[in-house]
Amino acid sequence: MMTMLIIAVKLIGIAFLCSLLSFFLDFTFREGAIFGVWLNFIARKLVKFINKEKYLLIKKMPKESQDFEFINEADTIPLFMPLGRCIVCSNVWQVIIIYSSIFYLLNLNFWFVFIVILLSSFFLRIIINER
Repeated sequence: MMTMLIIAVKLIGIAFLCSLLSFFLDFTFREGAIFGVWLNFIARKLVKFINKEKYLLIKKMPKESQDFEFINEADTIPLFMPLGRCIVCSNVWQVIIIYSSIFYLLNLNFWFVFIVILLSSFFLRIIINER
């Protein structure tokens, strides 16, 4: 019984820390923040890789509107969401990476990752609604 309680506390702790990390990273990806150029960089690279003609067309536009156009075009690419555009989408992958790197150290079963994803998404939605 005590073992299950310890496992539950570990899973809830990991989920809460992952949700806080996702919230923090979302804050740093905003325009003017320390990683504010991340979304523009990823959008440019994805559009260039997926649709070369659209990339060249946007590059001919005025410099001021290029970032906006790249982001709008990248919104149609599914990979853009988990790379930072959507905080909840990014959270899932951050949990998988973090949990994969520490589950062995904490003596947890790998399949608990699904519980941690659910808990982390739940905590993240609470944090988002509170701001």
